[in-house]
Amino acid sequence: MEGHNVDADGNGAVVEPATKLRANSLTLVDSLVLSLANAAPTVGMAGALAALLAASGYGSPLAVIVGGVAMLGIAAGYARLNRWDPRAGTTYNWVSIAINPYVGFLVGWIMLVAYLFTIAGDPFALGPAVTSLFGVTTPSNVAEFLIGAVAILIVCVIAVVGIRPTAYLQRILILIEYAIMLLFVVLAVKAVYFDHIAGSVPASASWFTIGGAGGWSGLFAGVVISVYLYSDWEANIYTNEETTERHTNPGRASILGVALMIVIFTIFLTGFQGVTSLSSLENAPAGALVVIAHRLLPDPWNSLMLIAIAEAVLATLLGNLVASARILYGMSDPHDGILPGIFSRVHPRFRTPVLATVLFAGLSIVLLGAYLVSASLSNVITYVLSAIGVLFSLFYAITGLTCAWHSRAHFGRARDLILAGIFPAVAAVFLIVVAVDSLVSNPRTETVAVLGTIVAGIPVLLIVRASGRTGYFRRGGTTGSDASAH
Repeated sequence: MEGHNVDADGNGAVVEPATKLRANSLTLVDSLVLSLANAAPTVGMAGALAALLAASGYGSPLAVIVGGVAMLGIAAGYARLNRWDPRAGTTYNWVSIAINPYVGFLVGWIMLVAYLFTIAGDPFALGPAVTSLFGVTTPSNVAEFLIGAVAILIVCVIAVVGIRPTAYLQRILILIEYAIMLLFVVLAVKAVYFDHIAGSVPASASWFTIGGAGGWSGLFAGVVISVYLYSDWEANIYTNEETTERHTNPGRASILGVALMIVIFTIFLTGFQGVTSLSSLENAPAGALVVIAHRLLPDPWNSLMLIAIAEAVLATLLGNLVASARILYGMSDPHDGILPGIFSRVHPRFRTPVLATVLFAGLSIVLLGAYLVSASLSNVITYVLSAIGVLFSLFYAITGLTCAWHSRAHFGRARDLILAGIFPAVAAVFLIVVAVDSLVSNPRTETVAVLGTIVAGIPVLLIVRASGRTGYFRRGGTTGSDASAH
């Protein structure tokens, strides 16, 4: 990737060289599929449904809607900034150019850590799902590690082979996942509203009220968890250099993807949480979705839920690995990147960032192994995973604020004021408030994990700054008149 600079007339436009990645490989539909597959509602609900219900009770649908509207504001910010500078580094580049390179690096660092731990955490739901298909409900650590490691290696190979095979596989996986989940939603509606099965709870208007969510504290706690559910929706933005009409299609796909996810999560939650009592779902050792499946279908047909979980984990693993590799690729520009340029190298045939992809896959396997074999390391990894929602909230919020700041010269037009200013900025402030409330309300370990993630990036920043090998630190402070020009 060649250097990217502000053009000579100072209007903030970015001089765009041809990408080294395979340009024009993804259509608008492909980009939308990547967004939907990466958000993976089955994976999110398998890992967080019990926590969401514990936080917001039957008011969980409201928490998901509120969190989704905030995500929609951030998606609007991503779309605007991508029109200005459609590069794989996204927020890292946007913040460093529009605001400050030091802040830009720390945001990029948070993105890398959040995605790394997300990839390492995804297989936690895969091991039990796979072994349960064969009648083993409590797999050994060795079995869990082998299943997770093999899954990561498989998606690593696919990600390296090319973005087109990745897109094809994602289409297949998302069709299977959504078809199975839709089947269970239909069965849930039938069981609750037509069969009136014992212990079921029909939906009521209170499910969509603050009181139903347990007050503001319950709502905020649920919104933080909903951020985790929605997280990774922006993965398609990181493949902007490989997308047709790269200034516009990734942003359109992200906005549409988030809008669809709001509807999907609301339908899933409203349908599922009434199937049985909240206590049964909150305390289910095998997971809330498994309990729901057993309530709706007999053996062996309830195993369809396990299949949906397993293949959804593969979909989100693949999407997260592709996304994280593009972020690292974007941060490793040999001219104005801050990380070693070797990670911006692409395979001569497949045109994918091979080393960046392999590095994330390898580190994820190491973290997975550490989690399963060491109690002390397991605790550290658990603390970081518990803070993933906050980490995503932070870089989402900074993206929204960056959009508003960068687009401020165009606020004389009502459309730009609303879509590039008020909507992203209000969403960003809301996410910050929710994140701070979460840190104050939850155990101190979550605060330590968030602060530790940020502090861990400072030595890297100082080392690279002292080396003087990059033009990265000469960036900053532009106002792009083209941010709303498309």
